[in-house]
Amino acid sequence: MASSSVLSKRFPLRYARALYGVARKEGVLDDVVRDGDSLQALVETRGVRPLLSHPLLNEAARKAVVVFVGERLGVCDVMRRFLHVLALRGRLGFLPEILEAWRMVMNKERATQRVCVRSAWGLTAAQRKDIEGALKAGYGGDISMEVVEDSSLLSGIVVDVGSVRFDGSLSSQLRQLEQRMQGEAV
Repeated sequence: MASSSVLSKRFPLRYARALYGVARKEGVLDDVVRDGDSLQALVETRGVRPLLSHPLLNEAARKAVVVFVGERLGVCDVMRRFLHVLALRGRLGFLPEILEAWRMVMNKERATQRVCVRSAWGLTAAQRKDIEGALKAGYGGDISMEVVEDSSLLSGIVVDVGSVRFDGSLSSQLRQLEQRMQGEAV
C-alpha cells in the first residue's frame, strides 16, 4: 500500500492533467492560465489556504467559498467547474499543489522555458519585451519570464534560463576584474 505522502504528491498531478485536457479540448488554455495565476496569487498572499483546508467546513460551505472566489476573480467556466470538483471531493486544501502541478504540465505541454531575470532596477515594459523577444528567438517556443529587482547587482541584469546563466551585471564584472588583478599581483 502506498504511503499518504506518495499519494499526496501524485494526485495533484492527476488533477492538473485533467484540467489541462479539458481546457485544451474547450480551447480556453489562456483563460485557465490567467485564472490559475490569479488563484495562486490569492492563495499565497491572502492566507486563504487555511480556510480551504479547514476540517470543519462542510460541503455547502466549501461550495460557497468556491462560488465566492470564482465570482470575485471572474474565472472562466472551466476553472469554475474545476473548483467545484475540488470542493466536492474535499481537495480545496490542495489547491496550491494542484496549481503548481498545473504550471508544470502547462510548461511541459507548451514547451515553455522558465526564465528568471534579475535586474538592478525595475525594467520598463519595452525592456521586458526586448528581453523576452531575444530569449524567444534564441530558445524557440514560449518562455515564462519572472523579473526580480536585485540591488546587489549594482547595474545590469542576470538572466537564468534553466541551468544557463547570462551575467551582464556590474558586480560580476567588478568581481572578474578583481580576480584578474589578484592573479597578476601574484
